[in-house]
Amino acid sequence: MGRIIVTIVAAVLMSSICVSQSQATSQAVPVSIPGFKVIINGIECGADAFPGAARAGLPSEEQYPLLLYKSITYVPMTYFKSNLLNLNTAWDAEEGLRIEAGDAERWKVFEYELAFSKNRINQTAAIVSFPVTVNGKKIDNAREPYPLLLFRDITYFPLTWRFAAEEFGWDYHYSAETGLAITADNSYFYYHHGVEGAGYKSGQAAVYIHNGLKIWMESHMSRLTASGNLYISREGAVTRIGEQEQAYFGGPNDPGNYHFEVRDNWVYTLRSTLDPSGYSSPSVPVRVNIDTHETEVLS
Repeated sequence: MGRIIVTIVAAVLMSSICVSQSQATSQAVPVSIPGFKVIINGIECGADAFPGAARAGLPSEEQYPLLLYKSITYVPMTYFKSNLLNLNTAWDAEEGLRIEAGDAERWKVFEYELAFSKNRINQTAAIVSFPVTVNGKKIDNAREPYPLLLFRDITYFPLTWRFAAEEFGWDYHYSAETGLAITADNSYFYYHHGVEGAGYKSGQAAVYIHNGLKIWMESHMSRLTASGNLYISREGAVTRIGEQEQAYFGGPNDPGNYHFEVRDNWVYTLRSTLDPSGYSSPSVPVRVNIDTHETEVLS
């Protein structure tokens, strides 16, 4: 039929934002799967990030792993990871892929990425040739020293200072002992359903991250067995709130319930406690001081 006409097809899926492109005009490049641990906003990604997956007969690697190209780490713009890193993504047939830094104070609801694929260390990606705009600026990918890549129909961004720090506002560091950690100011609500039969604990968590302060609240299926589920962390020092008095913080197990709000150095939420017979008392509104960890009951 002569030359193949290359088409670009975009689809927004529940688990990812996919941009499909024929490989006919895309330059193929060799990439590899990192062998070090990667933690994004406190959530471990990559091999062995999902305990019990092997027992369920599932490989432990991600379907969209981080990649290495020219010794630079590349991050996939899946639906989960873009939300986790506070990015808004959109696709337009004429303008291509648009990515913008999101509002760090806007709560988000998104599911955990539970897609698995057995990965070889050495892989092949393609250099993106469709239009990409970042924070309103068009990217000339042909001139980029570390170009955007396409892998399994997902766009990947290089973890360079220009994109990570200047455009997206991320903080990141690497050490041989702890691996790579990427942190983005973000307030969000995420939940996951676990892997059936894998022994991986299903649950929900609400998380707030801002300027080195991290607050998270775990949500469990039973309040009778869970207490002290509010955590406050500054510079790596973690304090668990309510453990001694067997206090349970937050509202019902509802994905639309954000459980807490941060205002003026206080965490505003609900609290219930276990009575001597082991039953949970009615929830009352409280606030917890971020510095002193003092809890005050609100009228």
